[in-house]
Amino acid sequence: MVENRYRAFISYSHRDREWADWLHRRLESYRVPKKLVGALTLEGSVPRRLTPIFRDREDLPTSGDLTTTVERALRNSHFLIVICSPAAAQSEWVSEEIRRFKALHGETRILGLIVDGVPFASEDGNDSDPALECFPLAFRRHIGSDGALTENKAEPLAADLRDEADGRDNAALKIVAGLIGVNLDDLIQREAHKRTTRLAITAGVFGGIAIAMGALALFAFDARKDAERQRADAEDVIEFMLTDLKGRLEAVGRLDVMDAVGQKALDYYASKSADDMDADSLGRRARAQLLLGEVENLKGDLDAALAAYTEAAATTEEQLRRDPNNEQRIFDHAQSVFWVGYYAWQKGDHVQAEEQLTKYLRHAQRLVEIDPDNPDWQAELGYGYSNIGTLLIDEEKWQAAADNFRKAIQVAKNSMVGSPNDASRLFDLGQLHSWLARAERESGNYRQAANSLNNEFDIYLEILSFDPLNMETKRALATAYGARARIALSLGELAAADKDYRKATDTISSVLDSEPTDTFSRYVSVSQNLHATRYFLFIDDLPSANLAFNNGKSSLDYLAERDINASRATTFLTSYDALAAEMQYRAYGSGAATYISALLDKHSETMVVATDNSGWEYDLATINYFAGLAALDNGISLDATKYFTRGLQLLSGQETQNFDRLLLKAKIFIEDNQSVQFEKVLKQLEELNPQHPALMRMQRKN
Repeated sequence: MVENRYRAFISYSHRDREWADWLHRRLESYRVPKKLVGALTLEGSVPRRLTPIFRDREDLPTSGDLTTTVERALRNSHFLIVICSPAAAQSEWVSEEIRRFKALHGETRILGLIVDGVPFASEDGNDSDPALECFPLAFRRHIGSDGALTENKAEPLAADLRDEADGRDNAALKIVAGLIGVNLDDLIQREAHKRTTRLAITAGVFGGIAIAMGALALFAFDARKDAERQRADAEDVIEFMLTDLKGRLEAVGRLDVMDAVGQKALDYYASKSADDMDADSLGRRARAQLLLGEVENLKGDLDAALAAYTEAAATTEEQLRRDPNNEQRIFDHAQSVFWVGYYAWQKGDHVQAEEQLTKYLRHAQRLVEIDPDNPDWQAELGYGYSNIGTLLIDEEKWQAAADNFRKAIQVAKNSMVGSPNDASRLFDLGQLHSWLARAERESGNYRQAANSLNNEFDIYLEILSFDPLNMETKRALATAYGARARIALSLGELAAADKDYRKATDTISSVLDSEPTDTFSRYVSVSQNLHATRYFLFIDDLPSANLAFNNGKSSLDYLAERDINASRATTFLTSYDALAAEMQYRAYGSGAATYISALLDKHSETMVVATDNSGWEYDLATINYFAGLAALDNGISLDATKYFTRGLQLLSGQETQNFDRLLLKAKIFIEDNQSVQFEKVLKQLEELNPQHPALMRMQRKN
């Protein structure tokens, strides 16, 4: 992994999203003045562009693995930019991101952008309304050697974009100056020069377009005279359009004209077959197609972007056909087919996505064959295997996914020979083992999954041996304990399961003891205590179940009061309500009917729409199951049937090969006297995991 992959990480409250959008666009489209590019400053060599910028909640993947993603982005960001407002000051999420960045990188590379409120309004001696405070607590405080906040006040750097202060332009320039380490006055002077010439540039752009398009039309339609000379001249015009002109258009943000430039270049080549074009002409056509794909992507038209990248892939394929052993040609075509596969995946076309990502992998393999010592080609190979593995996980092709993750692991190991103590790369390797364990578990290979998790453990413990304060790794370790415990339970190894469930909850509790405001660890606490509570209820250890439930619920309540992802919180809340229903029934039997009925009323609207595999169905079905049991205990069989029927309806849309869901179905069929259906599900359970103790208990009872 490349250190400081991101130039900056933007942290903000969701209420300030419009300002975060504005700043993100402003920074990623900003071009550093040419005379400053390459200059050495305290922040390194001044870059031409400030990309990429990580914007929390915008750059998150669809996997939902929020904790790991944000932690890694913070670790790999050179600067932190905080959108400061009263909403941000009240957000524990924003404050935790600031605290974590300080713990990782120190306190000198944090910049603020005030969009509303009053700095230090909540501090003693300030006459302003404390509710107007715009600086989060972690922004106003230093941290100690243990990474925790202290009472020592900090003096944060912040620009103020309001008209009565810096204004938008100067505030943005202050942020830019901080990011590249130059004097603000120098940057302002350069910008002033740029503004005085921008109109001239724009005029030149449109003049260039007129000349280019006019010349292109002349050369395209008057091919009878001096054909070869005119073709060469036309190619020069195309080159101008795709280089100098494109650069000028980017500088003034004219996507519409960039689109026209790319389209005009393609119009010129439309009348020509690939056989009539040399390598340079093919390269220009590919660049024109990629330009159109880039424009369509920026415009948000996924279909048009996919079409443009598909055409570019056809062109780079022709280039490769002519020079099949040229490493650059192989690499260029690999990138084209990757983007075709990526956009197909985003559109839900898994057939084309798998086809293109497989091609990408083959090209990466070819690069390694030609130059096995090239680390870039090794990286391409690892990406190739892991990309396909992730796609296959999405398609629930577990065995094939596992095969690809094993290959990715081997490539990663080979690439680490010269850097055994690289924590980031070690962590990535641990995550590959985690993905492999999931694929192996889902395919029923529990022993192999346990071995993969053991490898994951070894990696995390190695990281902690030389980086003991690595919170990302500690959280991952807690999660790995929980995963290994679930596998041990599936194998009927209750002693091992018990040990790991307790280690999972103890590990994450120890993290929270030292960092109680760490929202990322709170998420892990919610998840691991949820699984542990289910296990302790299964073995009838009610005191341990109550303790795990209360610890997890405490973390969930903490998160529910703060700036978190609403849908994820709702899913967890439903899961804990399902646990509460079971615990109430175990404690009070028929007397729990009123309590459980109130839980169903609470989720009545959710149950109406909970047929889209949203993740709530299993928990809602569980609540209905215990409502049915309470109704039976009270002698109200009609109500019991109603609850059982609703539970089965909720489970009907779920995948049929999930052990927990099938087990719940079997329980409902038993209580509802549906013996034929019960026997069918029982056979499915026996085929899936005949040694699971829950199944063995059910077989003994029936």
